[in-house]
Amino acid sequence: MICGQVRFVGLCALALGLGVMAVSAQVGTVEERVSRHAVKLAGDSDFAAIDKAVKDKRIVILGEAGHSDGRSFEIRTRMIFHLIEDLGFDALVLEGAGPLSSITVKSDFAQVWMPAWANVKECQPLIEAVNSGRVPVFGMDPTVDPYTALSLQYFMTAVDPEFASGIDWERLNDINYSLYLRHLPEMDPEDEAFLIDLLPRVKNHCNKLLAQGNGDKKSLKLMLLGLDNFVNAFADFKIPRVKPEVEIPEDYEMLIVGNNLRDFQMAANLEWYLQQNPDHKVVVWCANFHGARDLSQCEFPRDPSSYIRTRILGEHLARKYGDELYSIAFVDPGPAKGELCMENYLAEKMDYGFIDFTPLRYSEEFFGKPFYANALRRKQALWMNMFDGIYFLSEQKRSTWLQ
Repeated sequence: MICGQVRFVGLCALALGLGVMAVSAQVGTVEERVSRHAVKLAGDSDFAAIDKAVKDKRIVILGEAGHSDGRSFEIRTRMIFHLIEDLGFDALVLEGAGPLSSITVKSDFAQVWMPAWANVKECQPLIEAVNSGRVPVFGMDPTVDPYTALSLQYFMTAVDPEFASGIDWERLNDINYSLYLRHLPEMDPEDEAFLIDLLPRVKNHCNKLLAQGNGDKKSLKLMLLGLDNFVNAFADFKIPRVKPEVEIPEDYEMLIVGNNLRDFQMAANLEWYLQQNPDHKVVVWCANFHGARDLSQCEFPRDPSSYIRTRILGEHLARKYGDELYSIAFVDPGPAKGELCMENYLAEKMDYGFIDFTPLRYSEEFFGKPFYANALRRKQALWMNMFDGIYFLSEQKRSTWLQ
């Protein structure tokens, strides 16, 4: 009898102890509890924890919180070199560069990449690696660059010189440059009519050649891809420009339309590349915003429904590739220093860190628990449903523009 009482008391004590442990795990803000799961990295070239998370993935997205995050540029460049040279990834796919120009202008990549990256000091090692062939690249952005029309001319002439000779390439190049500079509030009606006639006609001719087995198959496929992107850029130009300082519903509607149009084509371009290269694994350079798996898990304060109605690159890729995709957001304390934010807890513990969200996402401790973080500026969101992991750096620095 005494033995049974002792056993009962012991079991009660064990249950109480386990209960205390479970409660203690829940103590603290969600932000602080999330920070406990960070792996402290030895420095800005320590990628061992990231390797474990991404080594078997086909697509790894490396995001950035802002287009002037110079320190993130430097670290992502090192990470890209490592993933390609040590982990077997085959190419870098970029926001801010078009697919055709990234193929035709390989020796001077800065000419076809978005100036926010091409013209800053921190990205020069990456540009040099692209120019030398050390890092193979493919541009996924439908936004035109100065060489888009010239690239179309190059491929069309290679496929069918006679047909190409009947196209007014000089005029198309002038329109291309206007689309690139965006210096006109609207397109000249005659130029618009020219595009409306030309683009479908060239597309139909390429499809005919492809169906008949005439011409180089790869060049024809590139032509069709380039035409799709030019149409997308033309459609985007037709959307009234959003003025950031004017916060009215109509502006947000146009922003949503523009993002949906652009991100759909970015995803289509990346999917096209992977279809042409079925054995390739790729690293993607883009903003955190474009890389989120599900933007609806975050609310945009000034227009609460806008993120639900926006379909971005990461969402298209997540639906298509599922667990073959791993999306990493780069974060730092930024302007949220002193406020409730995951990054501030991380800054107390480490200079560099990594959190793999995938084993935490559906855990009892974090499932359905929003918290504040800086991935899209400081917001409260279900971040674990938006990204697969976060790379943390305690100090950010603005990128340095070249003279």
